[in-house]
Amino acid sequence: MGSLQAEYREHDVGETLDNAAQRLPDYLKSKLDEIKAMLGQLAGVRGPAFYGYEAEGMLASEAFIREYATNTLEKTRPLVDACVRFALE
Repeated sequence: MGSLQAEYREHDVGETLDNAAQRLPDYLKSKLDEIKAMLGQLAGVRGPAFYGYEAEGMLASEAFIREYATNTLEKTRPLVDACVRFALE
């Protein structure tokens, strides 16, 4: 978001991406809906992870299983690669 000079205050930055879409390269614009959907899913996980699952009475080690992590990594890898490309340009 810093590369786009876009400010956000929530874990789900989909709306912020919509507002900054005109500044994205075509290869990211074409994936914008996919990126927003993935970020929305991850935002639901990031909030509690950021503030600590312990506050909710759960150990972080109980919140995730290896299969979830592996599947999430597999799904997000192409999007992360595209974002890294953008950041390095």
